[in-house]
Amino acid sequence: GAVMIGMGERTTPQAVSLLAKNLFKAGAATAVLAVLLPASRSYMHLDTVMTMVDRDAITAYPNVIDGARVWKLRPGDSPEHLVMEEEPDGLIGAMKRALGIDELRVIYTGGDEFAAAREQWDDGNNVVAVEPGVVVGYSKNEYTNRKLRAAGIEVLEIEPEHVRNLWENTNYFKKEIQSMGFDTGNTETPIIPVMCGESHKAKALSDFMFGKGCFALPIVFPMVARDKARIRVQMN
Repeated sequence: GAVMIGMGERTTPQAVSLLAKNLFKAGAATAVLAVLLPASRSYMHLDTVMTMVDRDAITAYPNVIDGARVWKLRPGDSPEHLVMEEEPDGLIGAMKRALGIDELRVIYTGGDEFAAAREQWDDGNNVVAVEPGVVVGYSKNEYTNRKLRAAGIEVLEIEPEHVRNLWENTNYFKKEIQSMGFDTGNTETPIIPVMCGESHKAKALSDFMFGKGCFALPIVFPMVARDKARIRVQMN
């Protein structure tokens, strides 16, 4: 299979290469597609500008996706050797080859230029596919949800009260964890980093929280600088 990874503010080419080597060694993938994202907070992750919504369809923000450069990584002659080639016809062509399909439906962010920019910022393209052709998205992204439905995608909308509850939980967690002396960085989303400094401390804290029934992913070197290890907690 193939894995696609965005290279933006939070993911370096070195991290992509390391992950690709580990995937190939484990037999978990035969190819990795590395997608270059603009250095902007609006496009920090690949799923903020593109998500697969069906076996042959994606939702995408055209201002980023249409001009994105893509490199294909595949195993070389040894476990430490990678072969890297830039895809000649961008993201859509690379995805069609990786998926083994002749056509890929692209459902762009809805609305005019200004509405599309707002809905991209509001995660209009960052839906969750619960099965092929069925996604969960925010109700506020009316134009994009309408285009998805017109393309035959079932959209299950998150109602505003759920969003309010999410932010209430987020603000409560940040306030309480900061009162205990923890640094939560400069996050403005319900994904909250708890800074630990050294990688072994982040791993230990993650293991402790997992034992308490909380999933908190450790983010360690080389994903971040050696002294910037953290755990990542996501509210719901």
